[in-house]
Amino acid sequence: MTTGGYRICEKDRQNIQSKHLCPICSNVLKTTIQTECGHRYCLGCLEEEFNKHDDEIECKFCKETFNRGQIFRDESADHEIQNLTLYCVYFDYGCKWRGELRHRQNHQKTCKCIPLTCVNNGCYQQLTKETLAQHLERDCFYRQEKCLYCEQLVTFNKIREHENVCPCYLVTCELCEKVFPREQLSKHSNPNGKDIICEKLLVLCPFTALGCSESKFNHKECQVHQSENMQQHLNLLLNKFQDFLPSIEDLLSVNQNCRKSKGSLVWQSIYEQTLSEVGALIDEKIRSYMKSKGLLDWQSISEQTLSEVRALIDVKIRSFEKKITYIIGRMDELHQALEKINRQVKILCSHSEPYLAHSKLQEQKPQHMCVPDVLPLQEDQQERYMIRAQHQGNNTDHKFLLNEAHATIAELRQELRKTNVKLEKAEEVIRKTNLAVADLEEQLNSVAVNSHNGILVWKVDQMARRHADATSGRQVSFYSPPFYTDPHGYKMCARIYLNGDGMGKGTHISLFFVIMRGEYDPLLKWPFRQKVTMMLLDQDNEEHVIDAFRPDPSSSSFQKPRGAMNIASGCQMFCPHSELQRHAYIRDDVMFIKIIVDRSAAYDGHSNEG
Repeated sequence: MTTGGYRICEKDRQNIQSKHLCPICSNVLKTTIQTECGHRYCLGCLEEEFNKHDDEIECKFCKETFNRGQIFRDESADHEIQNLTLYCVYFDYGCKWRGELRHRQNHQKTCKCIPLTCVNNGCYQQLTKETLAQHLERDCFYRQEKCLYCEQLVTFNKIREHENVCPCYLVTCELCEKVFPREQLSKHSNPNGKDIICEKLLVLCPFTALGCSESKFNHKECQVHQSENMQQHLNLLLNKFQDFLPSIEDLLSVNQNCRKSKGSLVWQSIYEQTLSEVGALIDEKIRSYMKSKGLLDWQSISEQTLSEVRALIDVKIRSFEKKITYIIGRMDELHQALEKINRQVKILCSHSEPYLAHSKLQEQKPQHMCVPDVLPLQEDQQERYMIRAQHQGNNTDHKFLLNEAHATIAELRQELRKTNVKLEKAEEVIRKTNLAVADLEEQLNSVAVNSHNGILVWKVDQMARRHADATSGRQVSFYSPPFYTDPHGYKMCARIYLNGDGMGKGTHISLFFVIMRGEYDPLLKWPFRQKVTMMLLDQDNEEHVIDAFRPDPSSSSFQKPRGAMNIASGCQMFCPHSELQRHAYIRDDVMFIKIIVDRSAAYDGHSNEG
């Protein structure tokens, strides 16, 4: 329903005469119009009705038809209406003002009962100016409050939900009943953590995975168990490491074979070849292609040739992408090997370091104190010597194997670092290639056959690929070839975003008009004022998409260009994506854009700039 008339509150609506109400908007008549049949309407309401029904409408009262020539202003009715005594429009919100309609507008400028919507996201409550402040500060369930524990801003009605996950919220350990912030509770209950562990937490012996059969104990009991069973745990560790030794030897063998085959030279070769091909892309490849087609210079490039050149560039880019995929695959293999070695060596290191330290202390003791708790004093000296030698031999094996494992990991890490550097360089090559392709495409467009009559018919080919590039962000927009209003006129082009820009992003095609710097700009009138019409052509000639505008003289987009081109101006929501399949806008992967520029008064032989 339209709202052309003066609004009134429900209390006034019950008492006001029907002759003062517009039958279209149901409000008090505003700028009263009377028809030949004697009935009254708001001027604004009638204008809307005429526009909807081609300047001939039916009277709401007597059903007679009338047109614009059969209506006239009723100023006497306006005078009568202005003298009506009415309440404030916001009577229902608590305002008690009552007076003549002519004075109501001045009152509403200062009315304290004007309903305002709460500004908090999610709250749509209507309030007055007087109650809004209290609502925002204390009453709104969507206001932002600081969490008492972490001081993060949280919506008031979600504070309880936040406290259920807040890392600083105080929680109680179920075992020892001590209170901790939530983020510390996991460390407190972690048997492998470095912080203070819950004294009542039951843990397994760290050597359970290696074969220790003892049951669970609390933290202190576990420490006593490890101290009393040091020799047994060390033997379990040695047995496990010996099982792991063949895997390390195989990995060392593979690494040495790679060195002999100079595998790193393969990576260097791939990188150098990629650089070489990119460096030659614009010069040798394109020039030889032009020569094979009998083209002498850029000016002779046809639109078909332009498409073939672009296809050639796409083939090169796909070749680079395959090489990058190979590099990434090789990196993944190195990552997996390194992670496997790291996991197993960390386990061995964590279990063996306390015993290696213990063995060093044993070596520093006097000879008669090395194994006093293992053998009785009265045993034969030869048996003491054999046990001591075996103990020291085991420690030596541990040190050797750990050193070998650390050396292997260091070599793998070095190889991985080199691979990362090569991958970064290869990605930079791809980035530069994309930029080179975009620059080349712009150069080819700039030398294509130009229009000099103010009309551009732009054939946009490879629509599927271009739309995919726009959606992925690889190339969100591109320019048309330049065109002119006349041989010595304004230089212009179009810019299109197939996946939309601004408000049309993701839902529409956005189309813009661009003023470019031209050779004859000093002779032309500035700012640019010609009417611009932009069209998406229906290839069945049934329903073209059309948008037209007249330039804003104050906009920088239409001033004399200081750079290569001005800021684009046009329509962000030019054509919805949903419309593209309903008509023949795209056929055989091709779309046509038409730009028409009014050529009247394009220049007068001199510039009007100082």
